[in-house]
Amino acid sequence: MGMHSTLSKLRERKGVIGVFVLSEEERQELVRAEGGIITSGGMGYENRALKASTQKEAAICVFSHGFLEESRDILVEMADNEGHIYGHDVPKNMRTREFPNGVWISDDFVVYGNPIPKEEPHIVVLPQRLSFLGQDEGVSDSVAF
Repeated sequence: MGMHSTLSKLRERKGVIGVFVLSEEERQELVRAEGGIITSGGMGYENRALKASTQKEAAICVFSHGFLEESRDILVEMADNEGHIYGHDVPKNMRTREFPNGVWISDDFVVYGNPIPKEEPHIVVLPQRLSFLGQDEGVSDSVAF
């Protein structure tokens, strides 16, 4: 199986427009482009998913209309450098849960008032695992963002 099988499986997904393997130069350019981003609200930005992807054997770029699969995990957090979480997105499967001390600021994001941040929080993008890629395609641990 391997790369060909992985690429085929990705191309079969609904909404996928294009799929290609990034060269090492393209991977490094992506890392450079992501560095130093400030969000529209003025917060800093950290892409932990991108950092995790740099440790992988290959990087595949997928252009699609929407997500490849609906996440069941939190993908974006507001956090400080010490790891305190002040807010996060809420996937559809978690929207009926209660979040103690949480205040909904939209239909898919909750923030917490306690503890009060000691420093400016930043936006953190967490790695997403793709459940439809696995051993059959030669993938042991996918990271998506």
